Amino acid sequence: MNKTYLKNLISAMQFLTIIPVGKPEDFDPKGIVPLFPVVGIIIGIMLSLFDMVVTQLWPGHVAAVLDVVFLIFITGALHTDGLGDTADGLYGQRPRDKALNIIADFHGNYLTLKSDQIIFRFL
Repeated sequence: MNKTYLKNLISAMQFLTIIPVGKPEDFDPKGIVPLFPVVGIIIGIMLSLFDMVVTQLWPGHVAAVLDVVFLIFITGALHTDGLGDTADGLYGQRPRDKALNIIADFHGNYLTLKSDQIIFRFL
């Protein structure tokens, strides 16, 4: 395993999770994107281990909710944030340029809140 690969893997972990690995450095987006599936496998292994523990302690429906909370926590809510931004941009009945600005904005609004509520309602 070469040094660049390891540096890119650490950068990908830092980008996609809140796991404190290595010291923060500048990263090469073209170098880390191919490693996203590797980080996904690492997160999946961590989730599997977490799930093995919680299913021994609580019923299945409680364990399922805890699994989702674990994923939201470990990824820094990256996917729920993306869902909220998408809902704001696509379903906000705005012109295309305004929708893209909304997606890029980090402040949420009603549709962000509503889409996240829908996720949690089905848990």
